Amino acid sequence: MTFEGNIASGKSSLVRSISGHYNLEMIMEDVESNPFLHLFYQALANPKNEEYRRAFMDMQVWLLGTRTTQKRAYSHFCGQYYVSDRDMLGDLAFWGLLKEAGNISQKEYDWLKNAITWTHGRLSGDQLYKSVIWLETSPESCFERKNKRARSEEDMVPQQYFRDLDRAYKQYVWPEWISRKVDFYVVNWDCDRESELVEVAKNHFMFKEVPVEIKEIITKGPTSQMVKRSSEGIYYVA
Repeated sequence: MTFEGNIASGKSSLVRSISGHYNLEMIMEDVESNPFLHLFYQALANPKNEEYRRAFMDMQVWLLGTRTTQKRAYSHFCGQYYVSDRDMLGDLAFWGLLKEAGNISQKEYDWLKNAITWTHGRLSGDQLYKSVIWLETSPESCFERKNKRARSEEDMVPQQYFRDLDRAYKQYVWPEWISRKVDFYVVNWDCDRESELVEVAKNHFMFKEVPVEIKEIITKGPTSQMVKRSSEGIYYVA
């Protein structure tokens, strides 16, 4: 199960929570070791600076390699359930914005997209997720949460970028998830709805043994009747 959403939508916190509740393997985006992240945000703020501009493509290639390595590592969890906080297809949203702004060329975008779809298509079943859960969080809420968590490299990211990224995910990434026919859930995450996500996780994984405290949350929380499926195959948690 993979959780996706805008920057600062709450992916990592929720993955840690569900992983702890169910004692699941957890695979997280390695933000701290990313050597290009700070330069990437510097480049967004100073797109005409040629030194920073090189970080656009450098970071995308680095992420592609890192995510491929992580996906292949999933084979070590064969027969086990795991949760992660990023999907490699999600990078298409960032690449799309870079292309729109002229920070990477159409040829570079096509190369990156072909590389990621080629890699994704050659991963085995054990290395792929069964579900994507999108945390539907308003750009304004994400911007506010970004300010609260106070990561220095994100200080220069303007609120408009969160709006653009939300739109880019739905334009570039959602169609990829839908076409691959994964279980795709959309959950309103502007407020704390962790108990509902626990319910979705329970129904998806069909755990044989659920901790007592989680059973209590599930019993008092919403039922599967709250999950509605759209004509596109997207499950909306009402």
